[in-house]
Amino acid sequence: MTEQTTINFYEKRDFGQKVNLTFSFIRLTYRSLFRNLLLFAAPIFVLSGVLGAVNQLDGMASFSGNVMFTLLITYFLYAVGTVFSAIIAGKHILIYQKEGRIDISTEEMMTFFKNDFFKIFITSFIYYLIILVGSVLLFIPGIYLAIALSLCMMIRILNPEAELSFSFKESMRLIKGNWWASFGFYFIIGIISYVFALVFMIPYLASLAFIGITSPAGVANEGFRFLVILTSAIGQLGYAFTTCIPFVGISIYYYSLREQKDDVNMQLQINEIGNIAEVKTSNEGSY
Repeated sequence: MTEQTTINFYEKRDFGQKVNLTFSFIRLTYRSLFRNLLLFAAPIFVLSGVLGAVNQLDGMASFSGNVMFTLLITYFLYAVGTVFSAIIAGKHILIYQKEGRIDISTEEMMTFFKNDFFKIFITSFIYYLIILVGSVLLFIPGIYLAIALSLCMMIRILNPEAELSFSFKESMRLIKGNWWASFGFYFIIGIISYVFALVFMIPYLASLAFIGITSPAGVANEGFRFLVILTSAIGQLGYAFTTCIPFVGISIYYYSLREQKDDVNMQLQINEIGNIAEVKTSNEGSY
């Protein structure tokens, strides 16, 4: 079903408007958005939650090579789930912006994953690697680069033809002169997302705290071990739904910066006038 497009993403918006639009868009598309998150991203996050809980329990007892291996697998799954969430959120905005649709089918989303997953995963990996190197060399450059390059993933998702180098250069161009505003927006969106995620993680954190209090050695019996793993899985299931918040927010922020820097709306209007004039000329020539 096609809905009439009512949101113009290419618009200069203040801080509050960007935050409000983030949640307005999530409310508008939540059926399709949450369905795709449930089908694709949630299973990966749940698995990472199970492995993370096992790793946490084993690590409380003793640290070993197996714990380290499980930790690496957990981080890898978390990274994969994050990329899935970014693609799901970004494609919902892209399809709405281009076609006015608020629903993306499972088959269509699988096509997006097939076309975009690898390149977005590589983009994400390089992004975090740059931040890591910047942080190791000196902490401040890491923070600066984290914000300056923060749009790179969503640029490639929202512009499927964009190359890797372009996404980083374009992010720096758009953030230039807007670093502190970007930091503030990301901070607020991150806090909101964290609070929602924390609600789902409370049972898991409570179960860990209970084990820590009742078992100083950190060794849980089978019953409590199962409870910790279960609550961790539930927490990650809930977390999967909250991951769309920052990615929708970043996408909206990207379009706002594009309008601020490039006057995209004016260009679109000029192109539309040119197309109308061309059609009129063509029609006159046919007589």
